[in-house]
Amino acid sequence: MRRLLPLALLITAPAFADPLVSTITEGNAHTNAPESWLGATPHIVFIGTINGYDFDAQFMDLNADFIAGVDSKREYLPEGEMLRYADFEFGLQAIVAGVEKTFELEFENHDFSTAALPATFDLQSEEFPMGALSNLEFEFEWEGNGTSVNEEIANWTGTLTLELDSGVGTSDPQGDGMIGGYVDAKRGDDHLVASFTVPVNEYEIDE
Repeated sequence: MRRLLPLALLITAPAFADPLVSTITEGNAHTNAPESWLGATPHIVFIGTINGYDFDAQFMDLNADFIAGVDSKREYLPEGEMLRYADFEFGLQAIVAGVEKTFELEFENHDFSTAALPATFDLQSEEFPMGALSNLEFEFEWEGNGTSVNEEIANWTGTLTLELDSGVGTSDPQGDGMIGGYVDAKRGDDHLVASFTVPVNEYEIDE
């Protein structure tokens, strides 16, 4: 798997960062961005700088009191009498440094169910791409002190490595199980590294 930047450079936010600009969770276990998937225990970690916002978010216990909720789902698209597993997304709502924040990552492919895991997808901008390609959209939102932040960031390059997904290998919609993987993505001067393993809550068929 290729690396886009030295990972040690990613954690650059100052110790007393403005929580409306930086998202830094307390008691972080990792001093650098992870170089690979952190494993099957549920977690969400994302580290980097995006549109001038700094992230060192390490949610290693998804049942922690400061986490309001974790939602994830698979989305399916009809094709004749079949369904294609074309999208998965997961989101988290949490209080970080006294600010209520929402985050969501979403990935697309023509049909994730045909992948042989672990599978690496090159990130690009096309929707529902065929083969070993995917795209990423990262959304984050919060407000405070008269400031409102609502960003939807797409058009990344880099890689998604899908390590775990109980929705792979079956054509039947799956609204449970787990999804886990690793992301190393770049967009201009922005760089995002993420590791995740999340329980799936639902599925949706997009007509």
